[in-house]
Amino acid sequence: MNLVEGKGGMNLLERFLPKTDNFFIEGMRLALLDFVFLTASGLIVFVLFSLAGLIRRIGIPVPFPVWLVSLFLVIPYYVFLFEYGKTYGSKNNRRQLYRGFMVGILGHLPNFILIFILIQGQMFRYFNPQVWKAVFTMLGMVSIVAPIMVALGSVDNK
Repeated sequence: MNLVEGKGGMNLLERFLPKTDNFFIEGMRLALLDFVFLTASGLIVFVLFSLAGLIRRIGIPVPFPVWLVSLFLVIPYYVFLFEYGKTYGSKNNRRQLYRGFMVGILGHLPNFILIFILIQGQMFRYFNPQVWKAVFTMLGMVSIVAPIMVALGSVDNK
């Protein structure tokens, strides 16, 4: 049983998976999903890290919940991206790695645009340096690994 198969038939995630083998259309669909994920997860991360910063200011030494964010947001997102690539690859008879990678790159344009805006806008000035470093590292990691997960999923034959 994979991520999108459920006991009740059509699962919630199934409707967001690729419908065609056109890398441009599916890349743009993934970009829309990525934008929604960035918005929702960005709010969650901001609240968690702000709460940790507030607790730190009180004097209680607590670490930033990077592991919590990775465990509950990043890893499931990677699994979804692999399934997205796998579904895209099943629509494409040739299962070419570069087509899956193109879907991943197009699908993560919101990440790249956000990184560009954060750097050019010098947003580090407005954040606690520790929060900035943690969030920017995680965003960079997702921006690099996510297209690779889609590409790997697109060539998976199982």
